[in-house]
Amino acid sequence: MTFGLDSDMLVMCKPETVPIKGVLLIAFNREELAWAAGFADGEAHFGIVTHHKYNSKHAHLVICQTEDGPLQRFQDALGLGIIYGPYQPKVKKGNQRPYKQLHISKFESLQQAVCLLWPWLSRPKRNQAKAMLQSYLTHIRQPRKSGPRCHPTLDELRPLLHLNNKELAEHFQVHESNISRKRRVAI
Repeated sequence: MTFGLDSDMLVMCKPETVPIKGVLLIAFNREELAWAAGFADGEAHFGIVTHHKYNSKHAHLVICQTEDGPLQRFQDALGLGIIYGPYQPKVKKGNQRPYKQLHISKFESLQQAVCLLWPWLSRPKRNQAKAMLQSYLTHIRQPRKSGPRCHPTLDELRPLLHLNNKELAEHFQVHESNISRKRRVAI
């Protein structure tokens, strides 16, 4: 358990967070990340969703489960995602139960999730994640007309797909604004 100061009072923080001079560093557990990657290999989908009602598309990672435990463990391991549900199956066949879904859909969060899981993902799941990121960057993302660019270009992202964990951590510490404005990653 780690401790942090808040308004001159000692308060407990989550075990994976360490407050340092106004910066929140998150230490990830490698075993939990390896478990999360194995879980994602079998259960997750990296893809592009089309919303016909709003005439829009976005990239996402989604995992559906009937049990809360694995979704919560995945969410805790990465520190990302929102769990929605329970939902009733649309077509009731046999012994189907209500299910919940974990969604990660903010682009910076998707990048972070892919990078955290990358060392342990199988080749087909890596290809699925790469295709999702490339499709988003080349077909969906509309460049801003003014103001700072919030997403890296495909040319900036391509070298990241071949880095190991240490190189990824070094890259993100230097370029954290391209990944998330809310977090600094420490592996």
